[in-house]
Amino acid sequence: MLENSADAAEMVTFENVTVVGRGGKITTKRVKVALLPEGTTQQEAGPAGGSSTDPVGGFFNDVDVDMAEPVPLREKRPQKVKMPDILQPTILIVNWQTQRDYIMEYVDNIDSLLAALLSREALPTAYSKCCHCTTNAWAVWRCQDCSLAQPLCRHCIRVTHQQSPLHKIQRWTGTHFRVAELWEVGTYMLVPHHQGVPLCDTLKVQKEYLEEFEQQTDRQEQERLGRARTEPGTVPPRAQRQGTPGPFNDDMDVEPMPNSWTDPAEEAVLDEAYESYLNGLLKRCRNQNDEDDESGGDEASTTDVEEEVDDATLVADSDVDVGGPEYLPQNPEDEGRQVPNRDAFNNSYVRIVHTNGLHHLALVSCRCRGTDCLPQDLLASRLLPTSFQNIRTLFSAHVLDYFRLCNLEMKASAYQFYHLLRRLTMPLAPGEVVDLYNEFRRMTRLWRWMKKLKWAGYGHNGKDPLKVGRGELANFCPACPQPGINLPPNWKEDANR
Repeated sequence: MLENSADAAEMVTFENVTVVGRGGKITTKRVKVALLPEGTTQQEAGPAGGSSTDPVGGFFNDVDVDMAEPVPLREKRPQKVKMPDILQPTILIVNWQTQRDYIMEYVDNIDSLLAALLSREALPTAYSKCCHCTTNAWAVWRCQDCSLAQPLCRHCIRVTHQQSPLHKIQRWTGTHFRVAELWEVGTYMLVPHHQGVPLCDTLKVQKEYLEEFEQQTDRQEQERLGRARTEPGTVPPRAQRQGTPGPFNDDMDVEPMPNSWTDPAEEAVLDEAYESYLNGLLKRCRNQNDEDDESGGDEASTTDVEEEVDDATLVADSDVDVGGPEYLPQNPEDEGRQVPNRDAFNNSYVRIVHTNGLHHLALVSCRCRGTDCLPQDLLASRLLPTSFQNIRTLFSAHVLDYFRLCNLEMKASAYQFYHLLRRLTMPLAPGEVVDLYNEFRRMTRLWRWMKKLKWAGYGHNGKDPLKVGRGELANFCPACPQPGINLPPNWKEDANR
């Protein structure tokens, strides 16, 4: 385009137009738009935006040329411009929310949220009967670890937890849910054989007989709950006064009284029981201090040897006479019996350390294939015994794997992690839970060693796991240069290596 010859060029400009497609997708396109002079329309301007009859002398730089007739201009065909689907401005409004906005959603609905939380503290009227069985039994047990758990009867909660014996449960007392254990409903730890038939004839007989024995206890509990519902004298006073829903009260739909008074006689009984509990703790501490003083300085120093004593030497002589753990309820108010030490087949109760605390369950096993097969059967069931004779303590593989991750990500020590397990077992008095810190450290080391042997192929390659070469337990790294794998065989001859 020459100077002062604006008619020889097409005056255009470009604009950004928001286009909404058929599928609702919003895009931005750059569209060419004609730039017209002020007061001129597209029809007046013509296809080139100027006059079509102007002479072309301007192209000869004002040189006088005699022309017989003017040279006709080449007419331009109107170009078809593909218009977008929708040419309309769209304003996008993005609603940004901060952390405070999400917190205020809870603050604004705190009343309804608290009501939902408090609904878990009482036994709902709709769930007063067991919904798992068809016997119309009273449901007073519920699990804390099961998702969307509903109250069940004693039989159903035992049957549903045969494959999950390490869950925590609760029991409805008529006024509140108390902490309970699965051994109270007859749950036990059944250890199948890891080779051949999992359940031999001996294990089948024990399983059938133990179930028949527990069914008698189930019927006794249902009869007791039925009498408590029909006999007014057996209803707890607080449940009568507050109209608590449940199998112990006929008036299930009565609202709790807003100003419920406290019986002085009841408070006196509770105060006396609590005072006796404190006196027992004080007496126990004094007796322990007296024994430490009588032992003497030299004798006491010999006991503080930093050596892990095997569990078999500790429990070999006192396995039969050991009572129930102090951190478990000694007198369940609904069963009226002590914490058991052995079941009907003389199977001893053991303590099992899991991610949610310590458990007390009967170890139902069979030695028909040899006395040395029990540790192997336990390991195949993901349970690690701390000793091979007179087994009293088991660690689950879940808790050992969980500790490894806590040590890796949170730098938690074995001491801190085991104190967490003690607090999960007994939150109000974690110091009364048995101290298995040394056993826990030993089992974590053994578990990591056995897993490394498995990952390295021992057990399949025929090598001796006691004769491991240097670096054989290291994990294979695919990013490290390996000749013949991710490096060519002649990599040393490469000039650009």
